[in-house]
Amino acid sequence: MTMARVFDELEMGYLKEVLESGQLGWAEGRMVTRFERAFADLVGTKYAIARNNAMNGLAQSVAISGAGTGSEVICDPLVHFGGVATLAFNAVPRFADVKYDTFLMDPASVRENITPLTKALIVTNFWGLCAELDEIRKICDEHGIFMIEDCAHAIGSTWKGKAAGTYGDVGVFSFQQGKHMTTGDGGMITTNREDIHYKLYHEWAFSGESPAFLTLNFRMNEETAAIGLGQVQKVKGYIEEYTKGLEIWNAAIEGVKWLKPRLVPKEARQTGYIWACIYEGDKHGLN
Repeated sequence: MTMARVFDELEMGYLKEVLESGQLGWAEGRMVTRFERAFADLVGTKYAIARNNAMNGLAQSVAISGAGTGSEVICDPLVHFGGVATLAFNAVPRFADVKYDTFLMDPASVRENITPLTKALIVTNFWGLCAELDEIRKICDEHGIFMIEDCAHAIGSTWKGKAAGTYGDVGVFSFQQGKHMTTGDGGMITTNREDIHYKLYHEWAFSGESPAFLTLNFRMNEETAAIGLGQVQKVKGYIEEYTKGLEIWNAAIEGVKWLKPRLVPKEARQTGYIWACIYEGDKHGLN
C-alpha cells in the first residue's frame, strides 16, 4: 500500500549541497549530523545515529547489549530480522509468541520465555502498530534485560501517547524503499542513553581509542542523509495518506464475515503503510 514518494527540489537541494561540498563521507561532511538531529526531533529522543541499513542497526544493537555466545535474545517469530541479528553475534534467539488479533509480541509469553541466559529482547512494532511497550519495558526492567525496539515499520506510531523508538534502550528504524519514508536504503538508531550514543558513535576501529568491544563500520554516507533530510520533513504528510488508505480498506471488508480487521488497541496510534486482516474462512466453510 506504500504510496509513490515525491522527490523534488528539497532533496535535490540537499544533494546539490553535498556534491558541491566535495565531502561525500560521514567523517568530513555535515549532512548526516543534520539528518540525525532532525530524526531525533521527530521521534523525541536525545540521540539518533544514522546507519547504512536497519538490519545492521539491529545487529549492532544486539552487540552493544552484551548478548553473545552463551546468552539468549527474546524475539518474536513473525519477523525474522531479530533472530538473524541475534545469530550474527552467536547468541540464541528464543521466541515469545504474538497475539492473534494484533500480530504483536505478547507480554505474557515474554515472561514465560525469560531464562537465566536472557540478555536482550527485540520487540517488533509491526506494520505501523506498536506492541504493549510499557508492559514489555516493565518486564525488561524487572529482569535487567536490554530492550531493542524494531521500529522499521513504525515511524510516527505511538503507544499511550509515547512514540515508537522511545521505550527501548534503543529503537531501530528503516528507510528502505518500501517504508514510511525512504532513502533507498538506510537506517537510524534512536536512544536517550548517553553511554549507548557514545558506543555507537565513537567506539569503532579508527576512533583513536582502543575499542572496548567488537564493532563494524555501518555508517551512512552524506548523499543518503541528504535525501533523508528532505524525506523527514515530508513523512507526516505521507502518514496522513497511509492512514486514509487503511480506512478505505477496512471499510471495504465491513460485513465480510471471513475477513477480520486487525485489532488496533485504543492506546495505539497506527501509522501503517501496509494494510492487513485476519482470514477466517475456515470458520465459515471456505477452503
